[in-house]
This record gives sequence, structure tokens and C-alpha cells, in this order.
Amino acid sequence: MNIKGLLISSAAAIVAVSGAQAADAIVVAEPEPMEYVRICDTYGTGYFYIPGTETCLKIGGYLRYQMNYVKPDGSDYAFDKLARFAPTFTAKNQTEWGTLTSHAQVLFDWASGSTFYGTGTALEHAYISLDNGTSSFLVGKTDTPFYEFLGFWAGPTIHEGAYGGANTGQLRYTYNAGNGFSFVAAVVENPNDNDFHPSVEGGVSYTQDWGWVAGAVAYDTFVEQFAARAGIGFNFTPAISFSLHGMYADDDVAGMYSLNDAPWTGGNQAEWAVLAGVSAGLTDKVTLNGHFQYLDTEEWNAAVNLAWTPVNGLTITPEVAYESSTESTIGFLRFQRNF
Repeated sequence: MNIKGLLISSAAAIVAVSGAQAADAIVVAEPEPMEYVRICDTYGTGYFYIPGTETCLKIGGYLRYQMNYVKPDGSDYAFDKLARFAPTFTAKNQTEWGTLTSHAQVLFDWASGSTFYGTGTALEHAYISLDNGTSSFLVGKTDTPFYEFLGFWAGPTIHEGAYGGANTGQLRYTYNAGNGFSFVAAVVENPNDNDFHPSVEGGVSYTQDWGWVAGAVAYDTFVEQFAARAGIGFNFTPAISFSLHGMYADDDVAGMYSLNDAPWTGGNQAEWAVLAGVSAGLTDKVTLNGHFQYLDTEEWNAAVNLAWTPVNGLTITPEVAYESSTESTIGFLRFQRNF
């Protein structure tokens, strides 16, 4: 075979092989159009639509590092640290019955000592609510109305005084009249009882631009303890507020609403107390907070702090507190990044 014939034969072979490979070629499917995450502004900032649904999800929370100091009179001081990661997950969507909400918060804690905190994981909040703007129903674990309806504390301070209540399972109904008046009633699981002895709670409040006035009552069916709270708050300016609280809990028994005259260092049970607090913005980055509480045991506790926000999302809070019942001086230095 001459050179010309060899070249023609080789070219024919290459064409034949190429044709066979083309017949067996894999066809690549066109990619699906990319679905970008959409912003959901129906419920405020931070929400986005879960892809493929009309449900809006918000992921938030905080990360905290805190140093704690306590020095009871006549005893050695204790110094320990706390690191906490507390993510929150909130999902909302509209239904024919109103806004359906689910909310959860988990606390991941590490502590170098056992003075105030421990190392572990806890489910702080896990509830479902349905709200049509006037009426709302809530079921799950969260702070009870007696605990939160008048505000947790008067400061706000890290050492918040004694006021009773709990974070536990509950079934709650809230009515909002739309003119500042609201009413709440709840059946609450007793964390001290393994049987079914639910506590009952109720409260009313009235809120306007000038401030608020509110009251709440509760009954612990497990130990047959009655408790009540009332308070009033004033917004003197957008940066300055003051509140005054009165509280009562039957001290013949120890229950979930009992008052302790040294809530951080373990004092004595009290029957009634008054609690006053103030919050004043000194600058756009520094806020002064403080509270003072007097109890019928003739003991008192107080705290004052400065909350400094050097940059958006970060707050540094040094605080000092005192409990007369145990003659204890308490100090905190908290670094918290909210997101």
C-alpha cells in the first residue's frame, strides 16, 4: 500500500470512530433556574422566605461572655465566667385564622464555676401562637404572664430583684382591644410538681405613649399559694423611663411565686416587696440602669449598671449589686453581641 492509500484509510477509520462516539454522547440537561432567597418584610426586618413556601423565617439571638464576682460578708469571694450562645428561630406565615408563629430559643452555656450558672444546654423557649390582631392563643414553653406581663424587672439590670414566676409550659389567651388595653389568662404547668396541678394566671394592662399601668394575679394549686403584682411605668422622654412595682406572695408556703429577699445569694422568703427602677440614656451609646427593692423582711437589694454600645450590635455592661440579707456584694462584667 502506498502512502496515499495509507492516509485515505487512516482518515476513514478516524471518521468512523468519531461517528460511533457521537452516537454514544451523553446529553447534559439544562440547569434549573436558580431560586434566590427572597426578603420578607411583612413582619419586620431580618425575615426571609423559606424557598418554595410562603413562610417567613428569622434567625437571631445573641452571644454573651460574662464575668461574675460575689463576696458575702465574712466569706471568701467567688469569681467565675459564663459563655453563652443563644440562637433564636422564628417562623411566621398568614392563615385564615391569623398569623401563625413558631418560636424557639436554645441556650448553650459554659461556666467556669457554679456560683450562678452551670455548663449545659437548655431549651429556653419553644412555643406556637396564632394571632388575628385582637385575640391570640399560645401553647408551649416560655415565660409565664405573671413573670413577663409587667416586665421582667424595673432596670433593666442583670441583678433584677425578686418578683416570682417561672419559665414553663402553658396554654395562654391574650386579648388586645387596640386602644392600649390588653388582657391575658393562662393555665401554667408547675415546674415543682410531677403530677397535674396547673397554676392559673391572669393580668390586665393599659399602655400609652406616656407609659403603662398593669396588674397580674396567680394561684399555685400545688401548694395553694396566692400571688399578685401591680406596677406603673412612665416614659418621661424617649431616653428616660421609670417604673414602680408592688408584689405579694403568700409566705406560709414555698411555691413558684415565692419572693426571696436575696434572690442571687439565697436569703429568706418574704411576703411582699416594692421595686423601683430607672433607665436613662446618657448619650446615644451609654445608658444608666438601676433598681432598688425593699421587702417586708426589712432587707433590701439594689443594682446599678452602665450599658455601653460602642458599635451597633455590641453592648458592654459593668454592674455592681448588693443584697443586705446575706451582706453580699455582687459584680458583673457582660459582653453581649446581638444579631
